[in-house]
Amino acid sequence: MKCKTLQEELNAYLDGELPQEMRKSIEEHLAQCPGCREEVARHRKLRQLLDLVPGMEVPLGFTRAVRARAERGASDAERRIIPLYPAGSLILARAAAMVAIVFGLTVGGLMSSSVAHARRASTETTPAVQTAEQSGEWLAVVPPGSVAEAYLQLLGEEE
Repeated sequence: MKCKTLQEELNAYLDGELPQEMRKSIEEHLAQCPGCREEVARHRKLRQLLDLVPGMEVPLGFTRAVRARAERGASDAERRIIPLYPAGSLILARAAAMVAIVFGLTVGGLMSSSVAHARRASTETTPAVQTAEQSGEWLAVVPPGSVAEAYLQLLGEEE
């Protein structure tokens, strides 16, 4: 199996909709291809995140209204204007939620890597710097009017 074939069948594979022999072929490919394994893992993670987004119930009479409109045919005006139903807002809300989740994961990853970098850097500092950090001398250089000063005042560290 080629990677492109797996990409085309990925959703059906994850939904369990493929025949057993095709599923076996995909699993054999995944055993040999780290790139496709990563892609499957990303899709599974995205599905988990999307499952967290609440669904929406179809309003009463919706099916009848759609059938009636289909039976009578749409007028010219209805063909030109696409109405925004609550379902359209739901799609936008889900898309916004996905963007927020991806943004949060990205920012969280960046923050965690910068914290790890800062921790590594702090273990590599000189003894004089470590002594200053432990004694709290670095607090004396907080610029007046800064966010740091306001934070320290909030904590009661400065007057």
